[in-house]
Amino acid sequence: MRTYLFQKEIRLDVGVENLARGKVHSTSALLDSGANGIFIDQVWAEQIGLPLVKLETSIPVYNVDGTLNAGGCITHKCSFVVEYQGHRE
Repeated sequence: MRTYLFQKEIRLDVGVENLARGKVHSTSALLDSGANGIFIDQVWAEQIGLPLVKLETSIPVYNVDGTLNAGGCITHKCSFVVEYQGHRE
C-alpha cells in the first residue's frame, strides 16, 4: 500500500527556451510534484515547436498508487532551457 499526503501545489512562472528556435515561451511550472524526473506536456511541446526525439523504448508511467497512468507511456524526449528570475537550467 502506498500513502500520499496531499499538499497545495506550488507553481512558478517560468520561461521555456526552445533551443532550436531561440525563442522563450512563458508558462507555469509545478514545483516539487514528487515526480522522479522533469516532464513537459507533449501537445504544448509540439505547439511551441520543440524538436521531439522518439525513444527506442517507451517508458511506462505509474501513478502514486502504483497503477499505470491513463495518459500512456513516455515516448519522446526533447531539450530546452528553463529560466526563472535570471537563473537558467
